[in-house]
Amino acid sequence: MRTERLVRRAYRLRSWVLCRLGRHLWARRRNPEVGGRGALYEDCRRCGTVRMGWGDRGPGPLG
Repeated sequence: MRTERLVRRAYRLRSWVLCRLGRHLWARRRNPEVGGRGALYEDCRRCGTVRMGWGDRGPGPLG
C-alpha cells in the first residue's frame, strides 16, 4: 500500500517536471464538432495543455 502511493507520487512528480521543461507527451485528437483542418489538435497526456499548431505538412518527398 505504501509502495503504491510512493510510486504514484513519483510518477506525478516526474510528469510535472517533464511538462515544466517542455517535454510534453502529445496525443493527436479530432474534434467531431469541427470539420476539415481545424478539427485536428494535440493535447498533452500528462498535463492537458492543448496545442493547435498541428496541420497537414504536405504530400512529402514522394508526392
